[in-house]
Amino acid sequence: MLKYVLLFLAITMASAHAEAIPQYALDKDYETCMGGSNQHQDPDRASYCTCVRDGMKSWDLDTYGALASQQAKAANAQQIPQKIADLAKECIAKVLR
Repeated sequence: MLKYVLLFLAITMASAHAEAIPQYALDKDYETCMGGSNQHQDPDRASYCTCVRDGMKSWDLDTYGALASQQAKAANAQQIPQKIADLAKECIAKVLR
C-alpha cells in the first residue's frame, strides 16, 4: 500500500529538488498504513505507522520520489527498496519491544 502512495507522489512531485516531504504526503502515507483502523482499535499498528511516518520525515523529496520509482519498477517482483525495508524492520522492532 505504501508503494502506491510513493508512486503517486513521485509522479506528481517529480520536479521538486531537495525539499522536505510535505506533511500532507506523510499524513496520507500514515492513513494508508493504518488501512482504516484507528489508534484505539489497533495501537500496535498505529505505533508502527507513526514510526514509519517519523522515519520518513528525515528523507528529502528526491529520495522519496526515487524510492517510489524503484518500488514501481519492482512491483512485479514484489521487491521493496532497501531503505523502505530497513525502516519497516526498525519500526517493527520498536513495536515488538
